[in-house]
Amino acid sequence: MRYFIILSVTGFIFPGLRAAPVITDTIPSAYDSSLIQLLLSQESAESNAILMNEMDGTTTAVTFSPLYGEKDVFLQMAAFQFSAMRYRYRGYDAALSGAMINGLVFNDLQRGNPAWALWSGQTQWMRNNIDFTANRFQDNWLGNIGITSSTDMRVAAQRKQLQWGYGISNRTYTQRYHFSYAAETNRHGISWAIAANMRMAAEGYQTACEYQSAAYYIGIDKQFQKAGLLSFILFGSPQLYGKQAAVTAPVTALLGINYNPNWGYQGTMKRNAAIGSQHMPVAILSFEWNPDNASAWITSLGFVGGKRGDTGLDWYNAADPRPDYYRYQPAYQTDSILQWQVTDALLGDKNQQQVNWQQLYHINKNAWETIHGINGTNESETGNRAHYLLEQRMIETRRWLLSSHYRARINTQLHIATGFHFSYQRNRHYKTVYDLLGADFHVNWNQFAENDFPSDQQAIQFDIETPNRILRKGDRYGYDYLATIVNSDCWVQAEYVTKRIDYLLGFRFSKTTYNRTGFIRNGLFPLDSKGRSITQHFLNPLLKAGFTYKFHHKHMLLALFQLQSRAPFFDDVYIAPRMRNTIQENPLSEKMIHVEASYRLMLNKVKARISTYYTRTRDGMNVLTFYHDGYRNFVNYAIRHINRQFAGVEAAVLWEPGERWELTLSLAKEMHIYTSRQAVRVSLDNNDALLDRMEVYSKGFRIGGSPQQVAGTGIRYRTPNGFFIQLNAVLFDDLWIDINPLRRTYEALEGVPRGSEQWYKIIGQTKLPSVVLTNMFLGKGFSIRNVYNKKPLRFFCSAAVNNLTNQTNIITGGYEQLRFDQETKDPDRFPPKLFYGYGLNYTLSLSISF
Repeated sequence: MRYFIILSVTGFIFPGLRAAPVITDTIPSAYDSSLIQLLLSQESAESNAILMNEMDGTTTAVTFSPLYGEKDVFLQMAAFQFSAMRYRYRGYDAALSGAMINGLVFNDLQRGNPAWALWSGQTQWMRNNIDFTANRFQDNWLGNIGITSSTDMRVAAQRKQLQWGYGISNRTYTQRYHFSYAAETNRHGISWAIAANMRMAAEGYQTACEYQSAAYYIGIDKQFQKAGLLSFILFGSPQLYGKQAAVTAPVTALLGINYNPNWGYQGTMKRNAAIGSQHMPVAILSFEWNPDNASAWITSLGFVGGKRGDTGLDWYNAADPRPDYYRYQPAYQTDSILQWQVTDALLGDKNQQQVNWQQLYHINKNAWETIHGINGTNESETGNRAHYLLEQRMIETRRWLLSSHYRARINTQLHIATGFHFSYQRNRHYKTVYDLLGADFHVNWNQFAENDFPSDQQAIQFDIETPNRILRKGDRYGYDYLATIVNSDCWVQAEYVTKRIDYLLGFRFSKTTYNRTGFIRNGLFPLDSKGRSITQHFLNPLLKAGFTYKFHHKHMLLALFQLQSRAPFFDDVYIAPRMRNTIQENPLSEKMIHVEASYRLMLNKVKARISTYYTRTRDGMNVLTFYHDGYRNFVNYAIRHINRQFAGVEAAVLWEPGERWELTLSLAKEMHIYTSRQAVRVSLDNNDALLDRMEVYSKGFRIGGSPQQVAGTGIRYRTPNGFFIQLNAVLFDDLWIDINPLRRTYEALEGVPRGSEQWYKIIGQTKLPSVVLTNMFLGKGFSIRNVYNKKPLRFFCSAAVNNLTNQTNIITGGYEQLRFDQETKDPDRFPPKLFYGYGLNYTLSLSISF
């Protein structure tokens, strides 16, 4: 096995890149505190190991594939070691990276993120993987400035064997079973493969968080004599999982780090109110034609269809049922005696700490009411009306994908690739009554509109065509709309190789369109809620140019320049799609410029890469929706003019002092900041009139969500008889929580003395403390002779142990609450909500193959 070390430097370092206080519009870093966002850690593994994929589908975004960095030491360290604190490659959002299977791009069109959850548990079938960075020639697409992970899941790419595997863990799931079989090609040119994977936990590491998943794979290939390969695969990963909620530091101090407010006892059973579920099968038909040894033409057609659901508590004309609601906490009380009483009550009564299911059922079963004029008729309904219920927010997806690309080696110097991609996606968003919690019915009324327009019977209707609709279990209510997005692109890329210099040139042109279609006419926006909206159109070019200068075949210099734009995403343009068709004013594509430079060294015992990069974006957009206590309603913040800057240095070295030893070192020093004052347009969900225009003093603040300084080291020892052990230590620093724009406005600071302690507390950006993690991975492979067919029976067992020092108080994630008390101007009244990482956690696995 060969290993490479690479020091990666992308672009050039700008003058402000230094370990110094962040220079912002308003604040020095002296008042920084700490926090950040949760990502389940992923263990590394040998090619024969069973990867216990920790992706549970709860994150919007999975930002880094564990398949990254197969040969690049820095990317490998980032994928397997840095991901515990949600390190993002160069700080880019996930949409700037890509995930491809059999030539199709599987980034979600509505949000842009790679759809990792579609193949969760399919690790065994995704080993034939190539990761393309921006400065690398890619023969099946021209990707963005992030990493494009391209996987061949056809049967022809799989190892022909029978494999069984079993694993245990104390992470998201506790047990894992795996079976796979790939047959040799028969005399008719047909080969096939099947696989099944089950992962389960009655309760994972986090309290009341169950996990169930059953992944499957079916594939068949037909090899034609005249250089043709027809392939079909079908795979999916149905999942069901309980969720852990973020909590504030005061709540954690009172109730412990493992506190999860999402659950409560129903009788003797722990019941979680926040359950996620998903099943979206994927089918891909591909044909590859090889007219000669120097060229190939591959065409693929794919379909994705299925549902994703997330349950949560809903209530009508009743007290907030969430046990961590801020008004129920001691810190919210202004009187010291009342604080003590609330604290004593919380600590003394488990029902006040968790969801009180018995109380919710009791209230519902004693809520006898009569509703007149139900379902738009003269009839009435009498019974127990639901004041508490469980809703399920659904996304029903249908997506077609088509791609075709041609690659050819014209001669020994010139390589070209060209092709097109087309994707059509329909996401239907709605919510249903999941559980009435002992009640007989619920009514399809908008309680916020009822507060604003108590005498307007039309305004309170979510559906004026069926007023006073009575809801039973499984009925849709509230909202129901369709997001239709179409994306297509054509591209060409060429690489010209000479003895001293290699040249790279590529161009891509894409078109994106989308619209909203409402299926119900609500009482607040009868003219703008039902029917199809105006379609938005965006045209976006991409230009890439680079070169590689070869001082020697063992060391070289690479440089790249990339200029592109990308369409804003549906969720960043439509301000309140659940209610109406309103969009942001004059939506624009985001512009990007990127430069990078790298030096590579590849000696017999030492491999290294050092890179520096600089990326600048402008005209980004975003929409934030949250409950505003002042308006007593949901408020929409439509944000535009978001300009960002990403710059830094990354480096990695691998040294083999002997045949059995490897030493690795990887580090990154980065600075990712906002470079503009953002513009905000404020409106209510229940009223599209402009409430306010604000300027956010965001310039100079750090972009949160990913550590901007990381360093990892590793030592690995292997023996001739197949045993290996690897130890890693990783440092994370410069971890920031992304800012709440509401606190960085003139309105938030009005009346506060400039430069006072309160001033800095309001505008100060939260910084996380440094974290050091140590991890261990070891394994042993061996084989015995099968007495029946004389073939070797191969065994591989491994153990991955992370956080060896069992640090249980690591804050791995968080976010600033969008609530802000305008009266007291006290940011501590709504402190950030936090996630905590695992303590010592492990995975043990065994695989048998022949």
